[in-house]
Amino acid sequence: MTLNETMKTIVYFHGYGSSCQSNSAACLANNMPEFNVIAPDIPVDPKEALPFLKSYCAKNKVDLIIGQHGGHVCHADDGLSPHLR
Repeated sequence: MTLNETMKTIVYFHGYGSSCQSNSAACLANNMPEFNVIAPDIPVDPKEALPFLKSYCAKNKVDLIIGQHGGHVCHADDGLSPHLR
């Protein structure tokens, strides 16, 4: 997908067990045409997902992140989830 560099970019991270083809991602894209809305497929393993998410956001110069289910992954760096390291 080629992004319009004059528009801000929103990334939608789906919940585990879902995919980038979810209705939520399509709804965002349809209702926010003034933004690039991107939604990657995320690895299921949290040890793979966190580095992927960080890299994906940096590569795509994301302005806003919208996520669903997966708050436990967001805490992987704060010591609350040592089993994810």
